[in-house]
Amino acid sequence: WRGGVLALDEPATVSYAQGLSIDHLAARLAGGTITASGRFAPTLALQAKVAGVKLEDIPRLMPTVGPRGTISADIDLTGAAAAPTGHIALVVRNLAAAATGRGVPTAEVKADIALEGDHAGVDAGIRAGNFADLVLTGRAPLAAGGAMMLHAKGRLDLALLDPILMPGGRRARGVLAIDGDIAGTARNPLASGGAELSGGEFQDYARGMRVRDIAASLKAEGT
Repeated sequence: WRGGVLALDEPATVSYAQGLSIDHLAARLAGGTITASGRFAPTLALQAKVAGVKLEDIPRLMPTVGPRGTISADIDLTGAAAAPTGHIALVVRNLAAAATGRGVPTAEVKADIALEGDHAGVDAGIRAGNFADLVLTGRAPLAAGGAMMLHAKGRLDLALLDPILMPGGRRARGVLAIDGDIAGTARNPLASGGAELSGGEFQDYARGMRVRDIAASLKAEGT
Protein backbone atom coordinates (compact mmCIF):
# COMPACT_ATOMS: atom_id res chain seq x y z
CA TRP A 1 0.00 0.00 0.00
CA ARG A 2 1.60 3.30 -1.21
CA GLY A 3 4.98 1.60 -1.38
CA GLY A 4 4.77 -0.12 1.99
CA VAL A 5 4.68 -3.89 2.48
CA LEU A 6 2.53 -5.46 5.19
CA ALA A 7 3.83 -8.90 6.19
CA LEU A 8 2.07 -11.24 8.61
CA ASP A 9 4.22 -12.71 11.37
CA GLU A 10 1.78 -15.61 11.84
CA PRO A 11 -1.64 -16.71 10.57
CA ALA A 12 -4.52 -14.43 11.53
CA THR A 13 -8.16 -15.48 11.69
CA VAL A 14 -10.84 -13.34 10.03
CA SER A 15 -14.44 -14.33 10.80
CA TYR A 16 -17.60 -13.32 8.90
CA ALA A 17 -20.00 -15.54 10.83
CA GLN A 18 -21.54 -12.82 13.00
CA GLY A 19 -20.39 -9.56 11.52
CA LEU A 20 -16.68 -9.03 10.96
CA SER A 21 -13.97 -9.85 13.48
CA ILE A 22 -10.27 -10.58 13.49
CA ASP A 23 -8.15 -12.60 15.89
CA HIS A 24 -4.39 -12.54 16.47
CA LEU A 25 -3.35 -10.17 13.73
CA ALA A 26 0.40 -9.62 14.10
CA ALA A 27 2.21 -7.98 11.22
CA ARG A 28 5.22 -5.89 10.30
CA LEU A 29 4.97 -2.63 8.37
CA ALA A 30 7.73 -0.13 7.56
CA GLY A 31 10.09 -1.28 10.30
CA GLY A 32 7.35 -1.39 12.92
CA THR A 33 4.63 -3.72 14.11
CA ILE A 34 0.83 -3.81 14.02
CA THR A 35 -1.31 -6.01 16.26
CA ALA A 36 -5.10 -6.20 16.42
CA SER A 37 -7.87 -8.38 17.82
CA GLY A 38 -11.60 -7.85 18.11
CA ARG A 39 -14.78 -7.03 16.25
CA PHE A 40 -15.36 -4.43 13.55
CA ALA A 41 -19.08 -5.02 12.87
CA PRO A 42 -21.94 -4.92 13.63
CA THR A 43 -20.52 -3.32 16.79
CA LEU A 44 -16.99 -2.39 17.75
CA ALA A 45 -14.95 -4.28 20.32
CA LEU A 46 -11.47 -3.73 18.95
CA GLN A 47 -8.03 -3.41 20.47
CA ALA A 48 -5.08 -2.55 18.25
CA LYS A 49 -1.53 -1.32 18.63
CA VAL A 50 0.89 0.29 16.18
CA ALA A 51 4.54 0.53 17.23
CA GLY A 52 7.47 2.19 15.49
CA VAL A 53 6.14 2.42 11.91
CA LYS A 54 8.62 4.55 9.93
CA LEU A 55 7.12 7.11 7.56
CA GLU A 56 10.22 7.15 5.35
CA ASP A 57 9.77 3.43 4.64
CA ILE A 58 6.45 4.16 2.90
CA PRO A 59 7.86 6.28 0.04
CA ARG A 60 4.60 7.08 -1.73
CA LEU A 61 2.70 8.13 1.41
CA MET A 62 3.34 11.86 0.83
CA PRO A 63 5.92 12.03 -1.97
CA THR A 64 6.10 15.83 -2.25
CA VAL A 65 6.77 16.27 1.47
CA GLY A 66 8.93 13.20 2.11
CA PRO A 67 7.96 12.75 5.78
CA ARG A 68 10.30 11.09 8.26
CA GLY A 69 9.62 9.86 11.76
CA THR A 70 7.95 6.98 13.57
CA ILE A 71 4.28 6.49 14.47
CA SER A 72 2.96 4.56 17.46
CA ALA A 73 -0.64 4.25 18.63
CA ASP A 74 -2.83 2.42 21.12
CA ILE A 75 -6.46 1.96 20.07
CA ASP A 76 -9.35 0.66 22.16
CA LEU A 77 -12.82 0.99 20.60
CA THR A 78 -16.28 -0.22 21.61
CA GLY A 79 -19.90 0.57 20.75
CA ALA A 80 -21.55 1.30 17.42
CA ALA A 81 -19.34 2.12 14.46
CA ALA A 82 -21.35 5.31 13.83
CA ALA A 83 -20.94 6.43 17.46
CA PRO A 84 -17.87 4.74 18.93
CA THR A 85 -16.60 5.00 22.46
CA GLY A 86 -13.09 4.33 23.59
CA HIS A 87 -9.63 5.82 23.50
CA ILE A 88 -6.88 6.51 20.96
CA ALA A 89 -3.37 7.54 22.01
CA LEU A 90 -1.11 8.62 19.13
CA VAL A 91 2.57 9.56 19.23
CA VAL A 92 4.75 10.64 16.31
CA ARG A 93 8.45 11.03 17.15
CA ASN A 94 11.31 12.61 15.21
CA LEU A 95 8.86 14.08 12.69
CA ALA A 96 10.53 15.93 9.84
CA ALA A 97 10.32 16.34 6.08
CA ALA A 98 12.79 16.00 3.23
CA ALA A 99 12.94 19.77 2.66
CA THR A 100 13.34 20.71 6.34
CA GLY A 101 16.53 22.64 6.96
CA ARG A 102 19.21 21.22 9.22
CA GLY A 103 18.66 24.01 11.71
CA VAL A 104 15.07 22.93 12.38
CA PRO A 105 14.77 20.22 15.06
CA THR A 106 12.54 17.24 14.60
CA ALA A 107 9.07 17.46 16.09
CA GLU A 108 7.09 15.30 18.46
CA VAL A 109 3.33 15.06 18.12
CA LYS A 110 1.14 13.61 20.86
CA ALA A 111 -2.63 13.23 20.65
CA ASP A 112 -4.97 11.80 23.25
CA ILE A 113 -8.50 11.28 21.88
CA ALA A 114 -11.40 10.13 24.04
CA LEU A 115 -14.31 8.94 21.87
CA GLU A 116 -17.72 9.50 23.44
CA GLY A 117 -20.30 8.54 20.84
CA ASP A 118 -21.20 11.72 18.99
CA HIS A 119 -18.04 13.66 19.91
CA ALA A 120 -14.42 13.26 20.90
CA GLY A 121 -12.38 14.94 23.59
CA VAL A 122 -9.10 16.11 22.06
CA ASP A 123 -5.82 16.89 23.80
CA ALA A 124 -3.07 17.22 21.21
CA GLY A 125 0.23 19.03 20.93
CA ILE A 126 3.24 19.49 18.68
CA ARG A 127 6.66 20.51 19.91
CA ALA A 128 9.88 21.07 17.99
CA GLY A 129 12.53 22.78 20.07
CA ASN A 130 12.12 26.56 19.83
CA PHE A 131 10.31 26.25 16.50
CA ALA A 132 6.94 24.94 17.63
CA ASP A 133 4.95 24.61 20.82
CA LEU A 134 1.28 24.36 19.96
CA VAL A 135 -1.56 22.74 21.90
CA LEU A 136 -5.09 21.91 20.68
CA THR A 137 -7.70 20.96 23.28
CA GLY A 138 -11.46 20.67 23.48
CA ARG A 139 -14.35 18.88 21.84
CA ALA A 140 -14.65 17.74 18.22
CA PRO A 141 -17.83 16.31 16.64
CA LEU A 142 -17.96 12.77 15.23
CA ALA A 143 -21.38 13.21 13.61
CA ALA A 144 -22.32 15.61 10.81
CA GLY A 145 -23.67 18.83 12.23
CA GLY A 146 -22.25 18.18 15.69
CA ALA A 147 -21.01 21.06 17.82
CA MET A 148 -17.33 21.68 18.41
CA MET A 149 -15.41 23.71 20.94
CA LEU A 150 -11.68 23.72 20.29
CA HIS A 151 -8.94 25.93 21.68
CA ALA A 152 -5.53 26.37 20.06
CA LYS A 153 -2.66 28.14 21.79
CA GLY A 154 1.07 28.34 21.24
CA ARG A 155 3.70 29.53 18.81
CA LEU A 156 4.99 28.39 15.45
CA ASP A 157 8.12 29.41 13.55
CA LEU A 158 7.25 29.79 9.87
CA ALA A 159 10.45 27.93 8.99
CA LEU A 160 8.34 24.83 9.57
CA LEU A 161 6.58 25.63 6.28
CA ASP A 162 9.77 24.94 4.30
CA PRO A 163 8.65 21.43 3.20
CA ILE A 164 5.55 23.00 1.63
CA LEU A 165 7.01 26.23 0.24
CA MET A 166 10.60 25.34 -0.75
CA PRO A 167 9.68 22.91 -3.59
CA GLY A 168 7.99 25.89 -5.27
CA GLY A 169 10.98 28.19 -4.72
CA ARG A 170 9.47 30.14 -1.81
CA ARG A 171 10.40 30.71 1.79
CA ALA A 172 8.69 32.22 4.83
CA ARG A 173 10.16 33.36 8.12
CA GLY A 174 8.77 34.81 11.32
CA VAL A 175 7.04 33.68 14.50
CA LEU A 176 3.28 33.22 14.73
CA ALA A 177 1.74 33.37 18.21
CA ILE A 178 -1.72 31.78 18.27
CA ASP A 179 -4.50 31.99 20.84
CA GLY A 180 -7.95 31.23 19.47
CA ASP A 181 -11.15 29.22 19.71
CA ILE A 182 -13.33 27.46 17.14
CA ALA A 183 -16.99 26.75 17.97
CA GLY A 184 -20.13 26.10 15.95
CA THR A 185 -20.20 23.23 13.46
CA ALA A 186 -17.92 22.08 10.65
CA ARG A 187 -20.25 23.69 8.10
CA ASN A 188 -20.75 26.87 10.10
CA PRO A 189 -17.68 27.42 12.25
CA LEU A 190 -17.46 30.37 14.64
CA ALA A 191 -13.98 31.62 15.45
CA SER A 192 -12.68 33.95 18.12
CA GLY A 193 -9.26 35.02 19.27
CA GLY A 194 -6.45 35.43 16.77
CA ALA A 195 -2.75 35.40 16.02
CA GLU A 196 0.22 37.77 15.97
CA LEU A 197 3.06 37.56 13.44
CA SER A 198 6.42 39.10 14.29
CA GLY A 199 9.66 39.26 12.34
CA GLY A 200 7.89 38.09 9.20
CA GLU A 201 9.62 37.62 5.85
CA PHE A 202 8.50 36.16 2.53
CA GLN A 203 10.80 35.32 -0.36
CA ASP A 204 10.03 34.08 -3.87
CA TYR A 205 13.28 33.07 -5.54
CA ALA A 206 11.80 32.57 -9.02
CA ARG A 207 10.36 36.10 -9.13
CA GLY A 208 13.24 37.75 -7.28
CA MET A 209 10.87 39.05 -4.61
CA ARG A 210 11.68 39.54 -0.94
CA VAL A 211 9.48 41.28 1.63
CA ARG A 212 10.98 41.77 5.08
CA ASP A 213 10.01 43.07 8.52
CA ILE A 214 6.39 41.96 8.27
CA ALA A 215 4.24 42.43 11.37
CA ALA A 216 0.63 41.30 11.31
CA SER A 217 -2.29 40.94 13.68
CA LEU A 218 -5.15 38.62 12.80
CA LYS A 219 -8.39 38.71 14.75
CA ALA A 220 -11.20 36.21 14.25
CA GLU A 221 -14.81 37.34 14.77
CA GLY A 222 -17.51 34.72 14.29
CA THR A 223 -17.85 33.61 10.68
